[in-house]
Parts: sequence; structure tokens; C-alpha cells
Amino acid sequence: TAEARAPGPTVRSGAGTTESVRRALRREVEGGRLLADPRQVGTSALLDRVGAALRRSVREAREAEDPDAGDGGGREKDPGRGVVTQWVPKGAYIHGPVGCGKSLLLDLFHSSLRGSEVVSERLHFHAFLTRLHEALRDVAAQDVAERPRSLHVNTDPSADPVRRVALGMASRPLHVLCLDEFQVTDVADAFLIRRLFEVLWRECGVALVATSNRPPGDLYEDGLNREFFAPFVDMCETYCVVHNAAVDGGGSEEGRTTDYRLMLHSDTFRSNFVVVGSGPDGRPTDAVRICTDAYHAFLPPGKNTDVAPPIDLPVAFGRSIRVMNAHREGNRARSVALFSFDELCGADVGAADYRAVASAFATIVVHGVPRLSSADHDEARRFLTLVDELYEARCRLFCSAAAAPGDLFVVPHSSGTERGEGSPKTEDLRWIDVAQQGGVAVGQLASVRELAFAFERCASRLVEMCSEDWWKKTLQNENAEA
Repeated sequence: TAEARAPGPTVRSGAGTTESVRRALRREVEGGRLLADPRQVGTSALLDRVGAALRRSVREAREAEDPDAGDGGGREKDPGRGVVTQWVPKGAYIHGPVGCGKSLLLDLFHSSLRGSEVVSERLHFHAFLTRLHEALRDVAAQDVAERPRSLHVNTDPSADPVRRVALGMASRPLHVLCLDEFQVTDVADAFLIRRLFEVLWRECGVALVATSNRPPGDLYEDGLNREFFAPFVDMCETYCVVHNAAVDGGGSEEGRTTDYRLMLHSDTFRSNFVVVGSGPDGRPTDAVRICTDAYHAFLPPGKNTDVAPPIDLPVAFGRSIRVMNAHREGNRARSVALFSFDELCGADVGAADYRAVASAFATIVVHGVPRLSSADHDEARRFLTLVDELYEARCRLFCSAAAAPGDLFVVPHSSGTERGEGSPKTEDLRWIDVAQQGGVAVGQLASVRELAFAFERCASRLVEMCSEDWWKKTLQNENAEA
């Protein structure tokens, strides 16, 4: 049986000079690119301890490893079972409010492992889930090819597809998995995540370093069949150091709501985020003209795409997404695309589609973004995912909308009422697990809580992505790589 393909390309630690997270953070502060924050210093110290433990564990395991035991990621294993028989280092689960620097610190941690024997992989959680589902599909296809008409059930634990994917990840090898924006909003993913990490932690000794807006105990809170997900919370608190990024070394949470994206970019984002008047349907009245003019201004000199054919971008699972207005070159930095809100968020698309768009185009223009509430639950969820994927790919965004980022979302309260909307409509609160029991949406309170965090994060990222500093920085990086 061929080895199951695991999600995501392994990012191996290459040759180079290792720099601690704390030292890299201090360098950014001294260079004027970041503001000094004692809470970030405390988080960086924790990540350095995790990195040191990982290096020591990999080094000791390789020294003690049986030469005939195979690669196995540098871990000593019980022959025939693949179960880790040594002490393994803890990872870190870092949670905190929007814009406090969690993603930045995760990137610095991942970079700090370069030049060491520790193999690290860094993914946004959306990308991780997509690749996990792709790997499971490949396992299922492999089983069908080998036993196309079997009338038997294989009860061997080794046949468990999730376990096979997890073992495939660890055997590449992989020592630490870095996941940004960890979140659980779907019952099927909740089951998969529990089983996958049960194998990664207990059998393979792979460490997890994750960021999230929610502590582990609040993940998938009040979700459908949450009792089956609850063991993941216990495992996470066992195999990870749970750290609140809003707490300083003295245990104080003073200033915990500081959003550095808003603090640094609130005065410059308006040049690329245009608030225009809205018509009766809530759509901006002159959004098309504003964004079409901007799109043509962003095109390389001499390029006219008025008669250019549509571009079909390949997406996961053999699908494609059609881009009607775009200019694409081999150099992604010169590639530009124009979309309406309805094209991106009114159609049946998801994270994989947005990832394909973000990978192909460095500059994205979106017009017609309306105010969003629970009444637009499908469109809002897609827009939140779109912004996450564009942010992860460091795209430049020009956007026209019916309101400023902070006012773009009607945020529900945990009681189920929406700010400024009066009485709640139960049938509209279907953000997670759209299931009905006695006419009531299951998990609707969890949906409201998750949505509030997601809206806050999205508004913060919109401000940064449309800021002059973001555009300047991404252009400089692309020119340096060219």
C-alpha cells in the first residue's frame, strides 16, 4: 500500500543562521517596524522555550535511534506499532484578542527553526483543512482501487484513514505543525481534528504551535455533538502550553484590547478602502465605476483587458474558478483581478477558490461590499474566509463598500440579538451546523460567539490590507524577490 499523502508541503528547516523569536522581535522594534509590547516579549520567550525543547528532543532521539528503525521523523518508536516511547516536548496554543501580534510571533517562531534539525510546517488553518480533506479523498480512492468490490469491513485499526494521513504527515518527517487562526466551526471538521491530533500527539509525537482568538475550552462551544470533540480540548491542554497573549509577565491584562493593525494603519487605509453611498438594496451606487477605474490604474502600462478572455484558475478537487476581469503574468506582482462582491461571495465558492485567486493575483479589486449581518450568513462567511486567504497570501486589496470596516458588520450579541437590528430571527442564526431540532437551530449561540470574533478579525485585517504601509511593504518584498 502506498503511503497516504498528508496535507500541505513540508517546509524543511534549511541551512542558515538561527535567530531566536525574542531577538527577532527586538530587532523589529529597534528598526521602528513594531511597537514595544511586554506581552509580546513574554510570548516570544515561551516560543523560544518550545523551540529549544524541540531541538533537544530531535537531537537526543537521533542519537538514540536504532539505525534500522527508518526515518520516522527522528523519534524512537515501538517496533511494529509506530508509537512514540520517549518523552516528547510540548507545543504552544496561543490565544488572544484580534491584532495583538499572534500571527507575527508564529511566523517568527517558524523562521527561528531554520538552520536546525527541527522540521516545521506553517499553514493557515483554512489551508490545513483543505489539504486534510484532499488527503482523505486520496486515501479513499486508493482503497477503492485496491478493493473495488469488497463485501467485507476492515476492522484493523491500521485501516483508519485519518490515522493513515496522520502517520504520513509524521513520517516525512515533521516535528512541529504551526497553524494560524485555529478555529472549529463545523461538526465534521470537529470529529476529524480530534482524531487527527490524537494520532499526531499520542502516536507520533508531533508538536502543535497554534494561534487562535479562542482558548481551547471555548473551541466549538455549544456546537452540535460537542461531547465528541471535548477530548481534543483535554489533549490540547496536555500536549500544549496554553498561553493568553493578552497577559503580561505579571499576570495583568491591562490594555488587552489593543489592536496594532488599527493603531498603526487607521489613518492610511482610506486611500484603498472607499466608502460610497448605498442604494435601496444596500449595494454601493457608484462602486463599479470607482473600482473599475482603480483596476485599470493598477494594470501594467499598455495593458488593456477589456477584450481579454476569462481566466479559469484550477482549484482543489478538480474544480476551477472563472475570473472574468483580470490581467495575469508569470510575475504574480504584476497580476491584477477585478471582482464584484457577488462574484466572490454570492456564488458557491470557498477557501480553496479564494486561495487559488490569492496565489494568482497580487492585487485584488473588489466592489459592491454591502453591510453584512446574520441575514446574509452564507455571503458573510464567504467574505470572512476571502479576507483571511488574501491576508495570508499578502495580497494588496482595493475595496469599495457600504460602510467603513468597523461598521461593515452587524455583530450579534451572545444573547442572539444583533446590534442595531432589534429582535433576533432564529432562522437567520445558522452560522455553524445548520441543523434543526424542534424548529430551533442547533448551536446558534456558538455561532453568534464565533461570528463576533470573526467579524472583529476581518475588520482589523481590512484596515491593514488597504493601508499605504501594507501596499508599500508588499511591493518592496515582491521587487526584492524578483
